[in-house]
Amino acid sequence: MSRLLFKRILRKKTIHLLFVLSLVGILLALPAAAASLGNIHRQVKTDITYYARGSYDLLVRPPGAKHPLEDKMGIVPENYIGFGNGGISVEQWERIKNRKDIEIAAPVASLGYFTGINNDISIYPPEHEYNRYLMQFYTSDGINDYAIKPEYACFILKYPMAYQVDGNTFETDNEYLISHKDLLNECTDKKAAFLLPDTYHLLVAIDPEEEEKLTGVSFSDIDPDSPKMGLGAMFVRDHFPDAKAVPVIEVLDGKTSLKAKLRIDELELSRKDIQKFRERLGLSEPGDNDSYNISFINQWGTEKYDRLVDELLAMKEKSRKEYDLDLSDFVKIYKQNEKGVYVNEEGKIGTVYDLPDSYPGMGYLVEHNFADSTVYYRSGFLNYVTENGRLAVKKLDELNGVPIYREIEKHGMKTTEVNRDEDLRKKITFILDPVGTVKMGNKKEQLAASPLGIYQFAPVKYIGDGEHHGVTLEPTITPGSFVTPAAKGLTNIQSAAWIKGDKPIDAIRVKVAGIEGYTKAAAEKIEKVAKEIEAMGLEVTMIAGASPQKLKVDVEGVGLVEESWTTLGAAGTIVDEWNLTNVIIGVLFAFVALFYLINRMLFWEVDNRRDVLLFHQLGWKRKHIIGWFRQEMAVLLLLSASISLPGAWALQKWGRFGADFYLWFLIVLLAAAFILLVVLPFKFRGIVQERREFRAAKRKKAANSESLVRKNLSYYGKHIRPPFAQIGIVSLLSSFVYLSIGSTGEQTGITLLGEYINLQTDRISGFLIGTSYVLAVSTLIESILSLLKVREQELENFRLIGWKNRHIFRLYLKETAAWSALAAASGCAASAALYSAFYPIHWKGFLFLGANWAGFTLLLLAVSALTIRWRIRGGSGGISGKVLQEGKGKVDAGQSF
Repeated sequence: MSRLLFKRILRKKTIHLLFVLSLVGILLALPAAAASLGNIHRQVKTDITYYARGSYDLLVRPPGAKHPLEDKMGIVPENYIGFGNGGISVEQWERIKNRKDIEIAAPVASLGYFTGINNDISIYPPEHEYNRYLMQFYTSDGINDYAIKPEYACFILKYPMAYQVDGNTFETDNEYLISHKDLLNECTDKKAAFLLPDTYHLLVAIDPEEEEKLTGVSFSDIDPDSPKMGLGAMFVRDHFPDAKAVPVIEVLDGKTSLKAKLRIDELELSRKDIQKFRERLGLSEPGDNDSYNISFINQWGTEKYDRLVDELLAMKEKSRKEYDLDLSDFVKIYKQNEKGVYVNEEGKIGTVYDLPDSYPGMGYLVEHNFADSTVYYRSGFLNYVTENGRLAVKKLDELNGVPIYREIEKHGMKTTEVNRDEDLRKKITFILDPVGTVKMGNKKEQLAASPLGIYQFAPVKYIGDGEHHGVTLEPTITPGSFVTPAAKGLTNIQSAAWIKGDKPIDAIRVKVAGIEGYTKAAAEKIEKVAKEIEAMGLEVTMIAGASPQKLKVDVEGVGLVEESWTTLGAAGTIVDEWNLTNVIIGVLFAFVALFYLINRMLFWEVDNRRDVLLFHQLGWKRKHIIGWFRQEMAVLLLLSASISLPGAWALQKWGRFGADFYLWFLIVLLAAAFILLVVLPFKFRGIVQERREFRAAKRKKAANSESLVRKNLSYYGKHIRPPFAQIGIVSLLSSFVYLSIGSTGEQTGITLLGEYINLQTDRISGFLIGTSYVLAVSTLIESILSLLKVREQELENFRLIGWKNRHIFRLYLKETAAWSALAAASGCAASAALYSAFYPIHWKGFLFLGANWAGFTLLLLAVSALTIRWRIRGGSGGISGKVLQEGKGKVDAGQSF
């Protein structure tokens, strides 16, 4: 019996080989699919646990402090406390900090935008006798340069003279004029210098100890007990003894967006021209008694002086030098440059301290100007509006020629405005005192988001079409910039209370103690702490589980930009979306495998009908026939398992699956054996009844006036239906896998955490789609071979009436194309219906379904063409050009039904 069984297997080696290969594919594909889906679930869970917890867990704020978009869209900008209204008292913060279940409670108090101590920029000594210096400062947002009004002009004109003042004799080689009051004491007869413009930067208050826990960086210089003092403390002691020196650490990361264009012109003038200018201004000659009306500067502010400046500005130059100066590396934040800024003849920037010893005698001194350090601004939220389905921000106004996009409030007065009024002097309650610097390092992109990181923000990028595509934007030096500035100055909470009052704190960043990762238990613990803090009358936002999200915004005057926001609850969304996708894909894949096995047994019956009829005529009983075929199936199943083992080992290593892959392999093997040998016993209907059905259908076919293709499809419908359904379900699965994973990726990939997790699943989704196509191709090949087996007599009849192989090939390919294309289309339609029940569908989904149907149909046609051509030319025993003689006299091949 065993020898006969093996001979039978060898005799039908092609059919059996195809079945073994298909079974091997199932034994490898299904465990890989199950393990892959398990990997996705574990990957999501692991990534969420490891990455979803940021530097802190809770953001505590006073009531009403939320950004307007937070409740509407569930997103929070990285830093939104520039307005600094406060609302949390120091006492409330200390209560939170002293809780045993709190590891860190780091407060933040925004004080506003300050300019600090200003310096000037000095130019190398005059090269000509008659010089015109023009200086225009600029700031930039990364795309546009904005001129900071006004353009300064300084004129140094040769005119030697000696004069006396109060009995003292003074000699000078030059006269000088200036165009703006800012140049008083800057531009002189010896050198040209220009006061640098105010550069405003965000100053925030922190607690040094808690902030060090959060960041790992020391802020001891601003500790209330620190003895460090700077120029500000000395200025307070000498000029405003009732004010407080507020210690400030400058954050050196990033640059100050400040540029300048310097023009030095040689004017075509003479001594006689200078004398005429003096006469027009009514100046006294040296030696006259009116010694206080000798120089041009003595007429500063008069109409005659202003007309002369305008005339000199309009004068055609004799020669010119131009310099583009990038001051961003030389201008600090709250103490612009304690060594002074100097430009040499080559346009290179250095410091006054680097000049030779003789230069200070020429008037090159370092100026420290405190006049504007007591004026500051607070700014509000950006006003986002929706235009054409996208966020947009409108320009509100301009400040010194620079656009502003936020409402700003001016506070304080200049020290020069209060010098002569004792009541006004009392309004100067504090002076900034830069005492140190700190570097926080470059921004590192993190999967978890912690808004109010203060120091480092994700870059805002210009992404509009044009040559500047992908340019990183930067905040301008004015308050109210579109780009949210990071904190450039840090002071302590005690100073914040001095400036803002009893409730200076805008937010507290809380990290809960005793948590290693973002697990379900951790989330529950964090929520418990949050509710208890909310009971204090504060608003608490869950930051653990949040992740950065990129948003596109249309900015007036700039264009389309991309900025980073924090998406609250991102981790929960990711888990829910992937769990739903995994369940649906897993069920569908299991259904495909079961359907394949059912179809395989139907194909098996078709292929062995003649043998069953022969065994029946030889007197075999039904149970003996079924037992015989079960032995054959067991041998093929065992052979398939043996071949699959090394493949399973290789696949497990390549796919980096866990040990559970082998467990899935065993489960699939046992399930296949149970289905093939027990659940789906061989069912062969009565031969006489089938022969009658065959003849009736044959007469119906002959009487039908439809086309030959339609006749054949109708006639062989019962043989086409199983592969039709199989291809339909595979088409459904392959398109649904792609669409569902794509939709899940799209919905979760808006955040960096979701994007990272999605990248981990790309290879798995590709494997699932590839496996689906393999099963579809295998099904199609077997169905075509089985169908041609049934139609062997028809094939021979075609040859007897003169048909050639190409005629037969065209007929069968048309038939296969018709039903396989329809099957693929049915699967795509079912996929669309199933997909729309769980996910939002849009035009891109329909576009993909059409492309998937076309691609899948072309693949099926290619496989069909190769299989049909191979079979009619003699493959698998050959039926090309010969009359089938097998069993002739006993069983007519054409009467197997």
